[in-house]
Amino acid sequence: MKQNQITKASCLLTAMTLGMAGMASADSKPADMSKPVQVFLIMGQSNTLEFGKVSDELKTAYPFLAADGGWTTRKDVRNVSVMVGRKGIYRNEWLTVEGKGKIGIEVGIGHQLGNAIDAPVMVLKSSIGNRSLGWDLLPPGTPRYSHGGKEQPAYGETYPSKKDQSKIVAYEEGKTLGWYCLLYTSPSPRD
Repeated sequence: MKQNQITKASCLLTAMTLGMAGMASADSKPADMSKPVQVFLIMGQSNTLEFGKVSDELKTAYPFLAADGGWTTRKDVRNVSVMVGRKGIYRNEWLTVEGKGKIGIEVGIGHQLGNAIDAPVMVLKSSIGNRSLGWDLLPPGTPRYSHGGKEQPAYGETYPSKKDQSKIVAYEEGKTLGWYCLLYTSPSPRD
């Protein structure tokens, strides 16, 4: 087995084991929305992507994923994933593997958190390479900052184009690079 495959398999097994600890079945009751949402960040590069394959064998191996012959949907754990530049917000749903071809670390971790916390839980995952891990999750109003000697765009800013990153400019639809800092975490660069 190649080292890359071993790493992927061990990451998936670790996440699934965390999710299994102390669970015979998952809690599928709705979240108590009168309590503050508890937000947990998963930030990484390719190591946080979904590398496990969803199959019926998972129902036997990890019973907390199964419910009434189908898949469990946790109504107390929200699963949100963002990948700027490729997909944007590509997942924003209650935690489940139903309808997915893949499974990642957020499933095991999300089940464990949902069982341990008596409040709504959000697992917010950012998986992208080639820049700071928190780029996609910076809050509105974030100022420009310097990294590796290069000034990085502030909230709502971008570069003129993919080829021209010599200066930072305000995002203008159709006139600048098609993404800006926090494109996928708010409806508008100025909100």
